[in-house]
Amino acid sequence: MYDIEPELVNKDTLSSLVYYQCNPEKVLVDFLRFHLPIAGLGGEDSKINPPITLGHPLYTDEVAQNEKGERNFPRIGVEWVRDIPKTSIGQGYSGVFSKTQGFLDLLRELREQKEGRRFVTDAQIDRVMNARFLEQFQQQVISEIVIAGFSSGNLGRSTSQLIYQCIDACLPGIMHDISSHYKVSCLYGEASETNLYVDQYGFPIWGFEIPIKIVQTRAIIRVKPEYRFSDIGKVDIFFKNSRTKFEGNFNTDGGNEPEQ
Repeated sequence: MYDIEPELVNKDTLSSLVYYQCNPEKVLVDFLRFHLPIAGLGGEDSKINPPITLGHPLYTDEVAQNEKGERNFPRIGVEWVRDIPKTSIGQGYSGVFSKTQGFLDLLRELREQKEGRRFVTDAQIDRVMNARFLEQFQQQVISEIVIAGFSSGNLGRSTSQLIYQCIDACLPGIMHDISSHYKVSCLYGEASETNLYVDQYGFPIWGFEIPIKIVQTRAIIRVKPEYRFSDIGKVDIFFKNSRTKFEGNFNTDGGNEPEQ
């Protein structure tokens, strides 16, 4: 059993990073914003120009706190619904590992990303880069995402269906590009809901939901906590009636190899 004394732990030196191959919501939003105008939805010449936002379009703060009513729509949103782990934390434990040049380059690349597009802060990255001992856990996860679109007004239902058809036509190319660029598997989820109806805002809203799955690897990297080290500082070893002789400095610090 570990002897954990929280008041003695120096938390300023500890850190834990979560690294996905891609951020499901942000990746899909970026690709939709690029592809939909090419397909005729949005842009200067389009009569239908819905914003594409993070989160479900019915439940974002912008809609909930806005008094524009029907003028909030049409609207498209991408919601990261859940992660389904395919392997447990214990099965993915890789033990203490050394910081290779490739790993340090990955951390530097991660730090160069805008903070809104990554899961970790600069301070967390710095602590991992400066740490002596790191542990890694890996999981394969299925990230489930929903692309949803909703429209209102007299042409709300027909507008919703036009938006759905445009997104559905772009998805094969988008999913192929995401799979190729991020080295993940991008798949269709269950059947799409194409004729949703909502009246919770006091006026009719029609919409659709398209489920998408991204199968990817998630790495959790942490600075090895102090309580994970052995408190045995010195060990005496001897052989009786033997001429075997040990030489060198056998270091017990974190399981390093003995210094010859």
